[in-house]
Amino acid sequence: MSTDATAKLIRLFQQAQQDQNTEAGCYQTETTTQTTASGDLEQLKRLAASGDAEANLALGNRFRRGEGVNMDLVAAWNHYVTAARGGNLEAMTNIGVMYDQGQTVPPDPVKACLCYRYAAERGFEVAQYNLAIMYAEGHGVERDRERALHWFAAAATQGYTPAAEAYDWLAAQQESV
Repeated sequence: MSTDATAKLIRLFQQAQQDQNTEAGCYQTETTTQTTASGDLEQLKRLAASGDAEANLALGNRFRRGEGVNMDLVAAWNHYVTAARGGNLEAMTNIGVMYDQGQTVPPDPVKACLCYRYAAERGFEVAQYNLAIMYAEGHGVERDRERALHWFAAAATQGYTPAAEAYDWLAAQQESV
């Protein structure tokens, strides 16, 4: 992929993220847990302490953003790990983002890809999208347009608009090569 094409792909991803009202950057960083994130903080803490994966995800998101608590990336990491151990795919994706961005851990795009792949293979569309970006950019994995298209398509079929747009753009680029 040429430097201009790569730059355009990155701009497309960034615009898609801004359109979805997420944090700036190429990767989807987290989504909102609607069932418990708006709940009482003390109740969330009690549920999280009992091992509830959704509550741990919600607390991780709060600590990562500093919502109702002091921002604490170590606490966010710990809650995400607990939630991921409980099977929460969003938490596993957030761990991948933290590896990718070097938040509380040294940057490790290979480990980020492993986290994304785990959640992507189990159907989490945000992880599918993030993994597709990694393949498209050759970040943490060898650049592979076919795999990028595969994962963009998987996320797009679930209605994830940024993935559909990225798929269309990357497919058009591939046809012109």
